[in-house]
Amino acid sequence: MRKLIVLSFITLDGVMQAPGGPEEDPTGGFQYGGWVFPYFDDFLGTVMDKQMNKAFDLLLGRRTYEIFAAHWPYVNTNGDPVAAGINKAKKYVASRTLAKLDWSNSELIEGDAAEEVKKLKEQEGPEIQVHGSGGLIQTLLKHDLVDELWLKIFPITLGRGKRLFAEGTIPVGFNLFESGISPNGVIVANYARAGEVRTGSFALEIPSEAELARRKRNKGEVYMSAKSKESEEKVNASCAENSLEGFLSFCADDVKWTMVGDKTVNGKDAIRQWMASMDFEPPKFTVENVIAEGDFVAAHGDMTMKDKDGKTAPYSYCDIYRFRGDKIVELRSFVMKIEEK
Repeated sequence: MRKLIVLSFITLDGVMQAPGGPEEDPTGGFQYGGWVFPYFDDFLGTVMDKQMNKAFDLLLGRRTYEIFAAHWPYVNTNGDPVAAGINKAKKYVASRTLAKLDWSNSELIEGDAAEEVKKLKEQEGPEIQVHGSGGLIQTLLKHDLVDELWLKIFPITLGRGKRLFAEGTIPVGFNLFESGISPNGVIVANYARAGEVRTGSFALEIPSEAELARRKRNKGEVYMSAKSKESEEKVNASCAENSLEGFLSFCADDVKWTMVGDKTVNGKDAIRQWMASMDFEPPKFTVENVIAEGDFVAAHGDMTMKDKDGKTAPYSYCDIYRFRGDKIVELRSFVMKIEEK
């Protein structure tokens, strides 16, 4: 069984996007490309030489493959073990859009990436290194295919950008087996996969009355997270469309919609059929507030909708959206008619 190792430059807040230069990956309006350069020194150069001055295969996502293929073949490999190792390595590329790979010794991974990587790991050969490839790494993490993490943690925060531990992250344990600190404050930390997450508690054996009251309050609170500012904007745009197709354009094909107290409908086609069977016009929304933080979004406000008897009436609603990547995969709707006093 071959080891799969993720080598990543990350910030203190976990951003891994465009470490090498401003034009490397400006997607999403990222403005801080090249944040590694001011901190790179002989210490880090020696670390990279050690990690890459040996036999290895490369596993890359489409974007990182294109970045590497436009750079490394044009670097003089004399006296540069990193360049020599990368150019010599077998490159496996996970992509749904590339049809041809021009860089020598490159092979396209077709079909299910997770299944194909499992097969690669079972083959005889050198270790498999993953550089960059933030999207692919989410698949590898999700399917527990990462054996080791070789991280270089830089003493900066960026606030936004693609993160190493994003939507693919699952609860697992790691052991630190090698570490160091550069003169510029970069932490080099190598971790190996090590079982499941262990938990414990520092709580009093017999909880105090204040603690019992706090726990009771917690059970009554709803913690809603949201993916990002982009998620909030999607919810606002979804409500502003005032149409079913406008809403479904933000949804994954397997979206699940639950009308609390009524029913759950799975999938876009089933939602279309359900809405077509209902005898009322698309509601007109006014969004009063959107809570956006983490993987969930909560929106509440007022709308007008036809009753079952055909009369237009005011309603109050609260929707909770769950995102997977940039698509809504689950929606829970709470709707209450505003009774006239």
